[in-house]
Amino acid sequence: MSLGQKQADWELQLAGFPDEVLDAIPMVEQITREIFGGHFSSAVAENHEVAGDKHLEFRVIDNGNRKDVLGRNDAWHRRVAAMPANLSGMLRLAIESDD
Repeated sequence: MSLGQKQADWELQLAGFPDEVLDAIPMVEQITREIFGGHFSSAVAENHEVAGDKHLEFRVIDNGNRKDVLGRNDAWHRRVAAMPANLSGMLRLAIESDD
């Protein structure tokens, strides 16, 4: 799949999200990089228990100790919550370990 096709697919997945969420994506990406460093991925995910509940999921790998990982998790949520846009329920952070 070409880069252009990937971008088009991503834009199609984002259709239906409020403009304030779409406008916030670059800042959330920056926050994610600053706190977790390195690579992360993002995707549109659905809550299979609630019909129509879509959110943006930011997926990171963090192999730190539990206390440090929880601290970074809290920092991410505090910074996202402090953003001016109402992003409540629209974003999720998924932290995985590759250990």
